[in-house]
Amino acid sequence: QSAVTDAMIKACKVKDYPKSLLTYCQTTAVNYYTQIASMYGLTYKEYLDKLGYTEESFLKALDSNIKTMATEELAFQLIEKAENITADKDGFDKWLNDYCTNNNTTVENIKKNYSDEDLEGYYKKDKVMDLLVKNATVEETKETESSSAAATTKASK
Repeated sequence: QSAVTDAMIKACKVKDYPKSLLTYCQTTAVNYYTQIASMYGLTYKEYLDKLGYTEESFLKALDSNIKTMATEELAFQLIEKAENITADKDGFDKWLNDYCTNNNTTVENIKKNYSDEDLEGYYKKDKVMDLLVKNATVEETKETESSSAAATTKASK
């Protein structure tokens, strides 16, 4: 899945990112690093200080990652639209129950932390990923002393 996602992102050319999407991706990244900081008993700012960053310089350093996240999100949205992928009730309910079982939690606990819209978005992303993986071509390549798998996706439309 990682190789397929990387190939999808590499194939995308984004002319302009919606400001709201960049803000969302930036907020997601800050939340991630805030959680890491708390695991060390630090605030986000204290964590950045230990890494040698100001908040501004850290966000600047993350700019490429934020744009990659945004590119991925845009690609998933385009594929959802092109393939008419929706969050059908039966499929969504099964996916959510399977997710809860696999992660040792309950639907009630998940719904405390995520909106129905967020959960439906995750479900549709999983459906897109399933489609991409199903249509991926995997080739083994040799690199110096190890091998790795490279995946390319076929355009489905």
